[in-house]
Amino acid sequence: MTQGQTTAPAMGAVDWGALLLLSGLWSCSFFFYKVLVGAMPPFTVVFGRVLIASLVLCLVLRMRREALPRDPAQWRAFLTMGLLNNVIPSR
Repeated sequence: MTQGQTTAPAMGAVDWGALLLLSGLWSCSFFFYKVLVGAMPPFTVVFGRVLIASLVLCLVLRMRREALPRDPAQWRAFLTMGLLNNVIPSR
């Protein structure tokens, strides 16, 4: 190993369990979105998903006594991520 390089710590049983749980939750969401899109328009599903996430994040910010960012560069980054993760894939 050369100077400045570090090795990642080995994953233990708890780490693997958390990864498997997250993978299961993540994959189940795709099934439920497919079912939802059969009953509602895609825009409604995406809007509801974003609304729930934003409410949860605002609650977390309030619990941590932090404010929403005020920097326009951060909001541009959020907009870009929102477009790439929600708007473009739903088309």
